[in-house]
Amino acid sequence: QNMSLPDPLVEPGDELKFHPSTALLWVNSLWLFSLCISLGAAVAVMVVKQWLQFYTAELGSGNDHFDALHRQYRHNALHDWRVPTIIFILPLMMHLSVGLFLAGAIIQLWQFSMTIGLVILVLVVILVAVYGITLFLPLLYPGCPYKSTALTLLQQGFHGLNIAWWAIMYQIVKFFSFSGTKSKLSIHRVKHPFQPKVFD
Repeated sequence: QNMSLPDPLVEPGDELKFHPSTALLWVNSLWLFSLCISLGAAVAVMVVKQWLQFYTAELGSGNDHFDALHRQYRHNALHDWRVPTIIFILPLMMHLSVGLFLAGAIIQLWQFSMTIGLVILVLVVILVAVYGITLFLPLLYPGCPYKSTALTLLQQGFHGLNIAWWAIMYQIVKFFSFSGTKSKLSIHRVKHPFQPKVFD
């Protein structure tokens, strides 16, 4: 019976050590982030649905005045506790989760086969392009029904950039206008070094 002798250059236990590659770390990190975000969004959707069920509960008392006051009280509480903002964030979390998963899938498939990875990458680019087109169409055509949470966020971002742009331009114009006025005053003082004194 042949017996293999241990390699004297390899210490015991070294052959059991595993050193993951950088691509493997990226894939697992992206997929774990995607899983955590998607599970968090799913739990948040379930909780928000329960909130809305309690919002509409016990409003059919038959007293219209009491129901109107109670509904307005709950409506104000929803906005005070930022429930619409939470509902607004949930689709964005799902978008982020899908994006992280697809990025990890492309890296994983690229390691196995560059051809398969390239095909998946092209499909993802096409899907992102179609989604981007449907996202920007309502900005060009107000009657387009392709409105979503991401569009609202995009409009708010454009509005903020527009305000920031005009604020910067106003400060620049104000600075140069002040500099021009100051230089004119300096020239005026140089041209007239001796001012006649006015006595009362």
